[in-house]
Amino acid sequence: MRFGLRAKLLGVTIGLLASLTLGALGAVYYYIGQQVREQAARRLRAGAHALGTVFERTQEQLLGRGRVLLELPSLQAALTQNPADLEPLLQEVKAVRTANLLWATDAAGAALASTGEYPPPGQSFAEHPVVRQALAGDIAIGFDYLVDEWWMLLSLPVKVEPDQRLAGTVTLALLIGEAYLARLAELIGTDVGFLWERQRFWSRGWPAGVTAPLAAQAVAAPPGELQELPTASGRLVWLPHRVQVGIYPSVTHTTAVLGAPLDESVIYETARAIGWVALLVLTLGVIALTGAIGSITRPIKSLARDAQRVGGGDLTHRASEHGSDEVADLARAFNQMVEGVSRSQDELLAAKRYTDSVIGRMINSLVVADAGGTIRIVNPATLELLGYAGAELIGRHLVTLFPGESSPFAGERWETFMLRGMIRNVETTCRTKHGKAIPMLLSSAVMRGDDERVQGIVCVAQDITERKQLENIKDSFIRTASHELRTPLTPIRESLSLMLDGTLGAITAEQKQFLAIAYQETLRLGRLSQTMLDLSVIDSGTMRLDRARVVLAELIEEAWKQHSGAAEQRQLVRRFADVPPVDGDRARLLQVASHLLGNAIQFTAPDGVITVSIDRSDGFVAMAVTDNGGGIPPEEARQLFQKFSQPGRLEEERSGGAGLGLVLCKKLIELHGGTITVSSDVGKGSTFTFTVPAAA
Repeated sequence: MRFGLRAKLLGVTIGLLASLTLGALGAVYYYIGQQVREQAARRLRAGAHALGTVFERTQEQLLGRGRVLLELPSLQAALTQNPADLEPLLQEVKAVRTANLLWATDAAGAALASTGEYPPPGQSFAEHPVVRQALAGDIAIGFDYLVDEWWMLLSLPVKVEPDQRLAGTVTLALLIGEAYLARLAELIGTDVGFLWERQRFWSRGWPAGVTAPLAAQAVAAPPGELQELPTASGRLVWLPHRVQVGIYPSVTHTTAVLGAPLDESVIYETARAIGWVALLVLTLGVIALTGAIGSITRPIKSLARDAQRVGGGDLTHRASEHGSDEVADLARAFNQMVEGVSRSQDELLAAKRYTDSVIGRMINSLVVADAGGTIRIVNPATLELLGYAGAELIGRHLVTLFPGESSPFAGERWETFMLRGMIRNVETTCRTKHGKAIPMLLSSAVMRGDDERVQGIVCVAQDITERKQLENIKDSFIRTASHELRTPLTPIRESLSLMLDGTLGAITAEQKQFLAIAYQETLRLGRLSQTMLDLSVIDSGTMRLDRARVVLAELIEEAWKQHSGAAEQRQLVRRFADVPPVDGDRARLLQVASHLLGNAIQFTAPDGVITVSIDRSDGFVAMAVTDNGGGIPPEEARQLFQKFSQPGRLEEERSGGAGLGLVLCKKLIELHGGTITVSSDVGKGSTFTFTVPAAA
């Protein structure tokens, strides 16, 4: 078959010899023309590659200069404090050849200062494609056609420490003008022009008779394909090349047109010279044809065998790169591809080993499921805790691990979780393989892709068995301590009361003063023990509410009377809207209102004002207690509803209590199905607000 193929090719060659000889001159003319065109094409493509490198370096240099500019403290100060200093500062930066034009805007995009007449002060750049990215907090690079010139723009956000607030932007503009184009043509070895927004054509030295049709053709010409344009002085070979600059996602594209005149005189002269030897060349070509076929097919077959070997998984194998022809180029490209695949495989394997190492060494339980809740990944800590083998949980639903009505992955809770996308620090129960319930602190999040489609669910859970045991011990201790405190307090308080009343005999004024202090302390200890007992009952889940219709306005008046002595020098302002009664335990709600009013009285100076507001709030009734005391610092406000935390701006303002009152208030309100919050401004006062469901 090999000999037959060669014989056929030889016969066809001999048969065509006569016609080829007659058309040799035309063929040689065409061949030389193609060579000239290919030479121009290589020149243009090399220029296109160099053009990309030049723009990339220009972009890097411009970006480096911009980052140096951002580090100037005087720039932030000028933007935020003294805009009049902006123009001298920008002129100073321009003087060191940072850019041809610089301007600054405020945070709304309005121009503040410039090193030139453009832009005028006040011009808005809020919708400018490059500056708009900087106003959004990102560094942006792009092209623009401004004041009849073509520019490369770098726009940078200027942020103020420490909160990274946007103070404004500064834009560096590099002119792509005659001088730049001349330098660019020298660097890339060919003339170049740019088509901006498919409308304007910008070039150096090309006459309008060339640029007008060239711009019209460049609008529709596919990038990278060689084009020709007849001109008055001959034909122009040109290449449309797509140029992009920017930082993702702000990337600007424009079309660069690289052109080179085609010297056709070379074609005619070469055609005449080679026409006489056309027959000899064709004859020698026939002789060399047989050997050429073999020289072509052998490396191709060898490359095919190399591809099969690599396709079988041997990524260490490389193809032979001997020679300088297209097959050798193909072999080099093939080897580069194999090396890239090998590096990517090594990187993927390294990333997988790293991820597996992190997952394997996690102390807490980690479970990853797909979008439907089916378990796909489980770490060793989970398997050890729950008693499962490696693959037993794979393919099961998350409800297997977190069963029951309280599971966040079942029924309506599943729909709520998928809608919200996250749950954090939720106490739930996890079941082992043998059915044992383990208390867990669960956090879970829905993973979504760039298209917002659910890709999976990740769950991290912590075994809180020891914590629960400690809490049970603590609650037991608190109940015991509360009972033990109340038992002796009652006779002590009664005895002190009899002594103060004079029932047990006359006492001096000094004795009465000390006995009164002791009596008040027994009352305080009684309240403390009752609070501790109430908290213990709530934590154990055994507290029951005696629900009824409660009018909050009446409750406020009764609570205010409980503090009549301390409240005499404070003014109570009532702002009661027309609201329905609430559904709650009157005694417990009175306990909450009394505590909040007591705190307000304590932290409000004599002759101060305490405001109580009652209003509707989406099926709830909200009550707010506001004082005009010194306020609560933010770091203390975040800890107010934690045990043993006390509100107070100064040490002398603190109540001296145990820091359990607000904790009890929060738990009582949550038992009613409501919430309690605090807002405070230091130096102005605080507002405590709680909500309870309105009665039907």
